[in-house]
Amino acid sequence: MFIIKTNSKKIKKITFIFFLFSIISSYSQGSKVTLKEVQVSEKALPEINILGENYSYRHRDVLIKKLLRLPFWSEDFVLKIDLSYFNEEVKNDFLLIEGETIVKIDGEVLTSKHKYKSMKRIKELIPKIKEVSIDKNDQIQIIIKTHL
Repeated sequence: MFIIKTNSKKIKKITFIFFLFSIISSYSQGSKVTLKEVQVSEKALPEINILGENYSYRHRDVLIKKLLRLPFWSEDFVLKIDLSYFNEEVKNDFLLIEGETIVKIDGEVLTSKHKYKSMKRIKELIPKIKEVSIDKNDQIQIIIKTHL
């Protein structure tokens, strides 16, 4: 009888270990994951086109806020952009925008009474911006596009 008890204890232990192992392994099994191609709609850093060259510019939105709040239509307008943000090899190189500057948003030339003077309007505009470019013909032109 003593032998039968010992065997039943061993069987119970083995059964318990097997049961525990099967539960743990069933929870650790992962399900098959199907990966689909993901299209990134926005770039990591915003870009700005300066005189035909594309640059990644982390502070583009700050530049837009500053530009729209300043009197860019005035002859006394001055805006200085540090180009070392774009190229680390270039130190103390600035793009200086002086004098009356034409600012266009989606083809509309902004005047001194433009609708983007308030921070609320600027904050609504910034997430919609797709492209910013600075060109120079006779005058400096800053062109902002919200759709391409």
